[in-house]
Amino acid sequence: VLVDDSSMFGGLVSDEYDSLPTRTRVLGAHGGFIGSSVPLATGLAFGDPEARVLSFAGDQGFTNSCQALVAAGECGVGAVYIVANNGEAVSLLKQGTAQDPALFDNQEHPHLRNGEAFSYTAVAKSMGVRGTTIELVDLDSPERLDDELRRLRHQLTAGLRQAEPLVIELRLPGLSDFWSGIWEVAGREAVRVTA
Repeated sequence: VLVDDSSMFGGLVSDEYDSLPTRTRVLGAHGGFIGSSVPLATGLAFGDPEARVLSFAGDQGFTNSCQALVAAGECGVGAVYIVANNGEAVSLLKQGTAQDPALFDNQEHPHLRNGEAFSYTAVAKSMGVRGTTIELVDLDSPERLDDELRRLRHQLTAGLRQAEPLVIELRLPGLSDFWSGIWEVAGREAVRVTA
């Protein structure tokens, strides 16, 4: 079961849903900052210990749903939680600056950025959940990217076979061309809704 609650990362990987094994069920959660995929995945894994559960959450959604991670650690559920950490609220920055490029102090205001001292894997560990970080930020180094993608594949495969929770933090680029085509903010202005 894939529980997808990530607006940016979910949009990036949704084109590949057809590549998933045929028995995979995909559940769309809130799709953003609420963080409903972590509690949903925890409940699914707790309710059916034989299920292989994968959760996609953005960095903001993850921090909003930490209580469910406490339950996952205490109950030892076998879910894998992937946190797509692009360091900031990319969807809000894209949408806001499309409306007004000077918004958020020309994208420099810190309130839409992640706290520098916050560590997703350290938080997971403090709740009894193993964690690992995969660095996918350096897109100019194909060798390093390949190494990290191999590590991701290994962690995913091993994590889905375990009967204990695992947090995988994917460190991704922030607001940049990497997210082109995801969370489109232009092109619908001329659409008129008839009453």
